[in-house]
Amino acid sequence: MSGKLAAGIVAFRSDPDLLLPLVRRLAGETTALFVFVNGPMERETLQALRGTPAAIIESQYNLGVGEALNQLVLHAIVAGFTRLAVFDDDSGLPAGAIAKLARTMDELEAAGEKPAVVGPRIVSPAAASETYRPPRYFEVRGKTHDAARGVRYVITSGSLINLDVFRHVGRFRSDFFIDAIDTEWCFRVWRRGYSCWADRSIEMEHRIGAGVTRRTILGRGFPKQPPMRLYAYVRNQVYCLRLPHLPLWWRGLLGAHLVRLCGAHWLDAQDKREMRRLLASAVGDGMAGRLGPPAQAQDVARIDAGARG
Repeated sequence: MSGKLAAGIVAFRSDPDLLLPLVRRLAGETTALFVFVNGPMERETLQALRGTPAAIIESQYNLGVGEALNQLVLHAIVAGFTRLAVFDDDSGLPAGAIAKLARTMDELEAAGEKPAVVGPRIVSPAAASETYRPPRYFEVRGKTHDAARGVRYVITSGSLINLDVFRHVGRFRSDFFIDAIDTEWCFRVWRRGYSCWADRSIEMEHRIGAGVTRRTILGRGFPKQPPMRLYAYVRNQVYCLRLPHLPLWWRGLLGAHLVRLCGAHWLDAQDKREMRRLLASAVGDGMAGRLGPPAQAQDVARIDAGARG
């Protein structure tokens, strides 16, 4: 393994029955483990967390997923690590998978590739395979290496980030706050001459949203999200339509996806007037570039853009 490897977890209002076992397992699989406590945490959970080998980074406020990831990356870089495996606090990556992701990254580099990130194949939980929809990864033609496939993007949870490449690609967008952060960053990776990979021999169960919409558009349902998450997702993806490092063909697909997603959520909503208002607000804010913490986000710290003369 050519890189010095650490792991990092973003913890927000964590379930201790999920967080603490994950912390203890990852602490035994990596040289160091960082946990970013993103806002207030129950005292008993925090005390238990302090009893583990993890290095704890505490924030009094919810800084959002993008900035939480940036803080984990920066702490790992300052501590001298060159690779960081990042996780949500409820991730279910199998034991030993981090080492396997690292070997895949080694093999890709030996083959002349420049991987920025390698992630597992994401699958729905076995106990609820009909309830959750895993993300669809779009493969890049000609980018294959054994079980690894070049993909347009991977979700951050369960992925291994090359920190040397991160320094060239740049930080995750903290102004997105939550959702579409990994997608935007991965397209930036490709634009700057690096690559993103998914190892299909490694599977990770992951829940996205709270089930799937009952109504479908062209036969496809979408992950159901609470209002704040749905607003942030639509707003950030609409904003992405204006970014030049996203190819024109992708922006076309994304636009069609957003139309179907909004339609499915509107059809599924009990209060259609409120859903129409939320979606219109998200689209309008995305087009205008009004980013930052959504109004319904909890425990956030809002920072003024600067003094005004």
